[in-house]
Amino acid sequence: MYLPNSIPTTISDAFMGNHTRAFLSDGTNDCLFNVTLDDSEQDASDVSSHAIEDGSDISDHVIQKPKVINLNIVLSDESISNTTPMSYAAAFIDTIQDRKQLLQNWMDDKTILTYHGHDVDIDDVVIESLSRNHSADTGSGLGLSMTLVQINIATSEEVIVKFNTVKKAGKSITNKTKKDGVKQKSILASMFG
Repeated sequence: MYLPNSIPTTISDAFMGNHTRAFLSDGTNDCLFNVTLDDSEQDASDVSSHAIEDGSDISDHVIQKPKVINLNIVLSDESISNTTPMSYAAAFIDTIQDRKQLLQNWMDDKTILTYHGHDVDIDDVVIESLSRNHSADTGSGLGLSMTLVQINIATSEEVIVKFNTVKKAGKSITNKTKKDGVKQKSILASMFG
């Protein structure tokens, strides 16, 4: 439970992984959101509308779509509360324009990010859309609506497969060569090759 007037709780939350402010990170740079007005996550699947044979594997007919996270945030140049551990690095927090440009660069460069929400961290997201707005509600700050999409990263492994020669009637079948080392051609290859 977050108690805004309790420094020890806030500092312990930071050490325990709880976030008092949401932010995006590429592992090197962070973009801190002053206010997260709302965030939502959506998980969905495409399900076949065709009849499925009884007893068949259902996974062939259901395709999971990537997770989508929608955020409405406010960036501000106002100082962050001194009860928040992040505020001790206030000198390092970028201005509105710096953070706006960082978000735009991440979107343009298709940078893979981690979203650190209030109660969840979601890896491997990219910024799909970013829209900016100014209103009386944001004051001197900047309102942003952002859509993040989690991408599926597949890993592959190299497997070395050893092939054994096939034996027929006790003999190994290999490519036949003449005694002089020249490979014999098939009759068709001899005629057309």
